[in-house]
Amino acid sequence: MTVSSGSPCTDPSLIDDQEASLLLARLQSQFGDLNVNSFLNGSSPTNDDNYDSSIPNDDDSSYEEPTAEELAAWQEAQFQNGQRKLQSQKALALMEAEERRRKCQSSQMQHPVNGETVTFTMTPDLGDESSAFFPPPPAPTTIHPLLQTLVETNPEILGTTWKNLYSSSINGDGLSFRTLEERVRGYNGPMVFLFGGVPSPSYCLPNADDAAHDETKRVSLGFFTAGECSWTGELFRSSGKDHPSCFLFGLDYDTNNVTIIRPKPKTANATQSNLSFHPFASSVVSKSQSIHEKGHMTTTCHSIQIGGNAASSSSSSSSQPPKLHISESFEHCRALPYDSTFEHGDLLLGKCNDSLYYFDVDCIEVWGVGGQNVIEEALVAQEKERGVRIACLERVRKVLDKRQFLEDFENGLVGSRAGSCVGGAGGLFGHAGFGKDRDI
Repeated sequence: MTVSSGSPCTDPSLIDDQEASLLLARLQSQFGDLNVNSFLNGSSPTNDDNYDSSIPNDDDSSYEEPTAEELAAWQEAQFQNGQRKLQSQKALALMEAEERRRKCQSSQMQHPVNGETVTFTMTPDLGDESSAFFPPPPAPTTIHPLLQTLVETNPEILGTTWKNLYSSSINGDGLSFRTLEERVRGYNGPMVFLFGGVPSPSYCLPNADDAAHDETKRVSLGFFTAGECSWTGELFRSSGKDHPSCFLFGLDYDTNNVTIIRPKPKTANATQSNLSFHPFASSVVSKSQSIHEKGHMTTTCHSIQIGGNAASSSSSSSSQPPKLHISESFEHCRALPYDSTFEHGDLLLGKCNDSLYYFDVDCIEVWGVGGQNVIEEALVAQEKERGVRIACLERVRKVLDKRQFLEDFENGLVGSRAGSCVGGAGGLFGHAGFGKDRDI
């Protein structure tokens, strides 16, 4: 076929080739680092000169696929890493919030007066709540002098809003360790614990039998903690440059003085202050457990321990008693004048010398402090933690109920369609009569 030089090309194949060439040129100009021609031909898109054949492709890789166990382990490791990052972010956020709160409160305490900056004493706000330890004074515009003295030890936290979390006498919570544990468990804000009591009669010397009935011998003491109480025996350690996370105090109503006992400086041979609701193993006999486990079960009872080497007392031969110990029964509690982690000082102010520093607690109060925002955040966190615990208990209860049903079925307590249980009570609920004698 003859084509004149001046006429346009009308051959479809030549037109397609020209369009393909133009398209290839445009693609090559846009992707200059790739060999577009090789890519369109189905070969490797890399330049032949720079291509390293020693690097395996995905298609010809010799790596084996991970097993299900390896994949599960990798997923668990990734989950743990994520949890650690979340905990770190949460701790950092709490530290930043604490620093902002302290700066805000410090600025509120200082005001210019006649060209000079004057620091005003902050007073706590108990709201409409009352305290057995700090009864309201006659003048409504003042506060109890002991409470004001206590606030001055840490005005940035104690000179704010107070929220009653537990009271054995005012709110009708009763003197119950279980209730106390439930009210403060999961609360991650600053708290003030107050204990009132008398010398233990069982430890009083013969010439001091009436010390427990002498009102002048009443003791009032407590402690402050800036963090959440531990339920696993872990320790609270001092944190912050200006104040520790835990300190003890004794209240003297005769002189309106507060004795503050702070943790010792950190040394190579001394652990910083610690606070724990420390569990102790105890063997008890339960009627229901005697059916399932033939006699005994191991449970845990709790006590409040501050200072000493309480968390490792069961495993360490050189353990030392705590500075303050509150028993689960609130009887035979003890506050020693010496301790390896706290400064020396008598929290009982010499009123329990005749009872060897033992006393019985008859009044307890726990207050959340730190300001309204801090208290509300701690209450929300406590409610979330409580919801998680309840959900876990429900799952465990369902598992135990299924296990109990299987045991009853294997023992013949659940009747079948063809037979009946012992005593002629057949059917699925035929074992109900036998459950009356069992403490399930």
